[in-house]
Amino acid sequence: MLPSDEPTLRSANGRLVLTADALEVDGQRFALLELDAVELKPIRWLLWFLLGALP
Repeated sequence: MLPSDEPTLRSANGRLVLTADALEVDGQRFALLELDAVELKPIRWLLWFLLGALP
């Protein structure tokens, strides 16, 4: 696991959970490191936006 100062983000209904190293959808976990050779920051920002963290 990667150390992180970023908080865990959860959707209002609890179906989506985003951490520093994984995305969990309905209990199924996907490691962000599976996205080999991809910059993770833009992906985290997009997921953060989709989870409703932006007003």
